[in-house]
Amino acid sequence: MNLLNKLNKVKILNRLKKVKKSKENIEVKEKDYKKNLKALKKKLIIRLLTGILGTTVILLFLFIILSIRSINSILEINFLENLERSRDQRKSAIEKYYSTLNQEMQRDIQKRTSIDIENQNYQDLGVEEVALFNSEYQVIYQSSSRDLLPIKKEIKSLRFNNPFYIQKITIDNDKSYQNLYYKIFKQDGKGYILYYKINNKVLNKILSESNFKADILNDEFYVVASNRSLDATEYTVNDISKKMLDGRVGTDLFKDSFYSYTYIDLDENSIYLNVYENIDIYREPLIRYKTKIYLLWFISILITLSVVLFIKLSVESYSQGISRMSIEKEEEKKYKFLKTELINIFDELDDVEDSLDKLHSFTKDLDTIKRRIINQNSYLLNKIKDDEELLKRIDLDEELKEKVKKKF
Repeated sequence: MNLLNKLNKVKILNRLKKVKKSKENIEVKEKDYKKNLKALKKKLIIRLLTGILGTTVILLFLFIILSIRSINSILEINFLENLERSRDQRKSAIEKYYSTLNQEMQRDIQKRTSIDIENQNYQDLGVEEVALFNSEYQVIYQSSSRDLLPIKKEIKSLRFNNPFYIQKITIDNDKSYQNLYYKIFKQDGKGYILYYKINNKVLNKILSESNFKADILNDEFYVVASNRSLDATEYTVNDISKKMLDGRVGTDLFKDSFYSYTYIDLDENSIYLNVYENIDIYREPLIRYKTKIYLLWFISILITLSVVLFIKLSVESYSQGISRMSIEKEEEKKYKFLKTELINIFDELDDVEDSLDKLHSFTKDLDTIKRRIINQNSYLLNKIKDDEELLKRIDLDEELKEKVKKKF
């Protein structure tokens, strides 16, 4: 009987353990549901932040491109301003140079026969030859021994509307020269004419002070002065030189170079100034990073495609997550009553399990007491047997009986 009770108790406890395990599984599923819900929210937040980051990267790239264009525009404007400033400075310096020649000839005409060609001032002004003529075109003084008959003929053909006359720049043996004349008018009709022959050294020096390439052309499209190294005088005919010789002033782009051109008014024989430079000069800081810009374009395209794909996947994942959450919420509403009842049953089973545990402990205590009682009864039985044997021995022994009688 005791064995059957024990077996029944074991079966009940095993069933209770299974029920408890089922309850724990339900609790685990509830926890998993909450964890999955939190994980889904975190995933959506991470994707949202990633999308914002990708959009920020694209906007930053667009900002860089716009900044590069803005910088390019600023560099171009600054380049053109410097180009035109250099042109105007060269023009002013050239005009000042001819004005200085005019003043020098005025002083020299007063000297008449005392002109010194070795004067350092002549060297600084690029004067190579000097001659003084009277009103009858006779040579009073000349610094060279060459025949000045061509100069006489040229003076006779000149009309001195002003005392200072500048002839056009001519080319001789791949070198450019210019003749200058200064005439003094007197009341008696007599006068003196001073002649200078100048080279292009001073003009080249003035152009060399420019940070850009600079040329001076005559009216026949020849480069008569330049800050470039020229093996021979160049002949330049293009859209820019045509505009220059038409008397235009401006700045134009022509064949990857900016040209800023003007003319210098020398009465009948003006000269034409052209200051220019390749556009790569001002674009050099940007061209240096040209490869990086192309690489940035490529990265931008990849990022854009990645962001578009990411947004698409995010929307699909979000929709699926919302659908799954809606289904789980509907199931929770549908089986809410059953879930509550199960929880109550599990709570009662916990109480029953505790009671059975206490009953099991009580049964163990009862078994212990029972064993003690059985042991005590066994001792008493043995005692009684011993006493009975003692009585039998007394009955058989007469002497002992007498002793016992005497005592009692």
